[in-house]
Amino acid sequence: MTLLKLSLSGLICVLMLGCASLGMSRTGHTKSSVNEKKKERQKRRAVAVHDHHAPRTIKIGHSHIDADQFARDNAKVLAEKRSTLTPQAYVKFVQRRAAQWLNDAISESLIHEHAADKLPEKANEQIDGYVDAEIRKIVTLSYGGSQRIYERQLAAEGKTLEHVRKKIRRQIVISSFVSKNLESNTAEPTRAELWQLYQATKHEYQRPPRRRMSLIDIRYLNYFPQGVDSPTRDQYNAAKAKAYEVMQRITAELAEGATFTDIAKAKSHGLHAVDGGSWGWVTPGSVRERYEPAVKALYSINQDTVSPIIEVVDGYLLVRCDEIDPGYTPSFADVQVELTEQIRRDSYNRALIELVNELREKANLDPQALDSFHRHIVEQEMKRMADAEAQNDSD
Repeated sequence: MTLLKLSLSGLICVLMLGCASLGMSRTGHTKSSVNEKKKERQKRRAVAVHDHHAPRTIKIGHSHIDADQFARDNAKVLAEKRSTLTPQAYVKFVQRRAAQWLNDAISESLIHEHAADKLPEKANEQIDGYVDAEIRKIVTLSYGGSQRIYERQLAAEGKTLEHVRKKIRRQIVISSFVSKNLESNTAEPTRAELWQLYQATKHEYQRPPRRRMSLIDIRYLNYFPQGVDSPTRDQYNAAKAKAYEVMQRITAELAEGATFTDIAKAKSHGLHAVDGGSWGWVTPGSVRERYEPAVKALYSINQDTVSPIIEVVDGYLLVRCDEIDPGYTPSFADVQVELTEQIRRDSYNRALIELVNELREKANLDPQALDSFHRHIVEQEMKRMADAEAQNDSD
């Protein structure tokens, strides 16, 4: 995987082709539920206040960012959030999403323009060939080789083939530039740098010792008289004695060759009885206080053996050690490749951020214009939602 693929997410917009539409059933609603939905829609429409003077596009260098693109790029997640969030929460979500999208779009535009200025003239035809190949790949893999079906799908999403071509072309230009000017210029880390990072992060590569546990859990309360929640002392002691008697019979059955799993399924009162008492991997401190004695016993026995009877506050336990994992602490040599990649990735990210910040300063972006544009994106989305729900109310 290249550094570009690892580092551009969240900074450069990822090409998004095809979004699953979400349908809403209109059947099975009572009159009350329909009225509640209408009230909810009215609340949503109330939060859509529009500034008709806000710009619908902003110019970044020689290119423009269109507010409508936000809805196209985020159609799927907006539909999901619209159906699950309250009106107020949805507004806040759209505000955050639009701010991140706008930041990414500005960064992409600036890097693309900077990269295009440095692109050799003869490279344009070659890039066009790459774009054609990418379109063919999409059509072949996702649309059965039918470009007509693909274009119909794009139209349903408010897109055109030309729009997709431009977006793919931008990505190729950006990828080519950062690969040539940032990735290739990222210096190989020294051994001292690798060792320093290893010392700082080796705990992240460690896997602590652990054991896989199965448990038979016999509880006193299952032997209280029927209907008794607060037993007398005599009833409590009788139930305790009965539970211990049951556990003794279980240990005898195990000694005679019965399987731990079968007995747990048949007689254990624990939550994992249906799984044959299997708890999976556990470590000290990973369980509730009631089961800490079980884990302590687990670490005192060998694999494939069963512990003595363990008394806890409300019952008795038997523990089987199913498997022992001694843990793993990688050596410096074991993770040297990962350490090298991380240092190069961090260096590349710093270079990319520095480039974007430099381009932003040169672009002399107007904060007020950006704020107004962001506000327009949010208000446009709220209006789109209100219009759609108004249409639903009239149907």
